Amino acid sequence: MIHAGEPIAELAFASGASIVTVLGCASDEVIERVVKSARRYDGKVMADSLSVPNIVERSKQLADLGVDSLCINRRGFKRAKSREERIAQIHDLISTIQLPVFIAGGIDLAELAHLRKLPLAGVIVGACIADADSPAAMAEKMRALLDWRRMRRKKDYETDEKLQRLIGQEYFDKHNPDLLLPK
Repeated sequence: MIHAGEPIAELAFASGASIVTVLGCASDEVIERVVKSARRYDGKVMADSLSVPNIVERSKQLADLGVDSLCINRRGFKRAKSREERIAQIHDLISTIQLPVFIAGGIDLAELAHLRKLPLAGVIVGACIADADSPAAMAEKMRALLDWRRMRRKKDYETDEKLQRLIGQEYFDKHNPDLLLPK
């Protein structure tokens, strides 16, 4: 939402939505009205950072306006020369933002393996699942990858074996050799 924020937010919340997204570059007035609508329905507002030139500065303003979280599009970090550099840039950015941060945009299994190490509120995946030969299988792989770290802390090594079978040893040998148990 960028112009008609409140009426659209009202429709979404009245239809059962628990969260709506507003563009972070929308006017403060629009954002305030979306937040007002969200509060009437005990809902939440996420701001999208697309077209926001200074994300850190705007995130402070958005928090003051009552926005609950921020979504950063990972594709804005294309200038990075490597995945490691991009992850470091994302980490540096989110460490300066006071709102819970979600990330979206071009996230595949390899990227997800790296992103899950960051202090993110969540990851939004679309095209990787929608464009997969089997969207259900891809979603299951991504869920398993996210669950793997939590299960590792519980020393559930059965989960390690399940994940290796599900995603494939070759994938991990290529992208994430440090994630597997010693053989």
